[in-house]
Amino acid sequence: MLEFVDFKKSLKDGKYSGVYLFEGEDAFFSGRGVSSLKEVFVKDDALDFAAFGGEEDADRILSSLDSFSFFGTRLTVAREFYPKEETLKRFAPFFSNAHAGSVFAIVNEKPFPAFKKFPAIVTVNCGRADRATIARWIKAECRLNGLSIEDSAAFDIVSFCLSDMSKVESETKKLIAFSKDKGEITRSDVAETVNKSVEYKVYKLADYMGRKQRELALSAITEMLSRGETPQRLISYIYTHFRRLLFVAVSTADDDELFEQLKLKESQAFLIKESRAQAKLFKKRDLKRAVDLLADADYKIKCGRIDAQSALDYSVLRIMAN
Repeated sequence: MLEFVDFKKSLKDGKYSGVYLFEGEDAFFSGRGVSSLKEVFVKDDALDFAAFGGEEDADRILSSLDSFSFFGTRLTVAREFYPKEETLKRFAPFFSNAHAGSVFAIVNEKPFPAFKKFPAIVTVNCGRADRATIARWIKAECRLNGLSIEDSAAFDIVSFCLSDMSKVESETKKLIAFSKDKGEITRSDVAETVNKSVEYKVYKLADYMGRKQRELALSAITEMLSRGETPQRLISYIYTHFRRLLFVAVSTADDDELFEQLKLKESQAFLIKESRAQAKLFKKRDLKRAVDLLADADYKIKCGRIDAQSALDYSVLRIMAN
């Protein structure tokens, strides 16, 4: 299996294949993979490019693969393509000996073992990237735009975006536009320019709480309140975050199972890895106490037994005292 950076390098070096399988849950990388193939092979989208769904489009996919190319190479894309045995037999000749002038790109979120018996299929890893890989991508994007960036600044972007590549791409583009006349991007540029979502801020707050950093935790709350968040909404955010930490801490499920059980959106899959790391800052019983405490605080606010600001302050300090 090729890592994505190696796939990009192979295209740059002119080492092409007739069949590519982009495998993994990160739509950013698989989308970039298809775009890279289009840049290399497709001269006119209307004439030499076609995209389809899965096995239900098998006839149309085969027809596209056999179609005449107007400008030398035709690119056919199939998404979530997991063919049954009979359908796979129909594609086997192409997988074994791709037609000249035709490139087939398969974009699958999940592994499909049946494809492994065809050595001609080049599989590209489009799974979630680790922090170091994302930081390297940021540095490469900056270099392409004539900018340098400090290692620490690149890792700050990764942290602020919680390793979500879609957010990383958006914020990196914004930074590049902001810094194009400066020649470099510094940590202060990142701190001032990159949008830190409430999700990231709550993550950092929980980190401060887990490390018993009282002043930093209270400062984080003050900053969020100053930007329009309400105490009751913050209690809800913190409760949701700690509930996920508890779920991850006590579960024996793997990442894929947790993704389903937590009912996360595709763009939130990165939260599982981040939650596993942060949950280790707390004892399991303390996570349970925190969840119960925050639920009780929300109930008392709604019953008018305590004001939201007092409930927020008390809950955060009590969790850090455990």
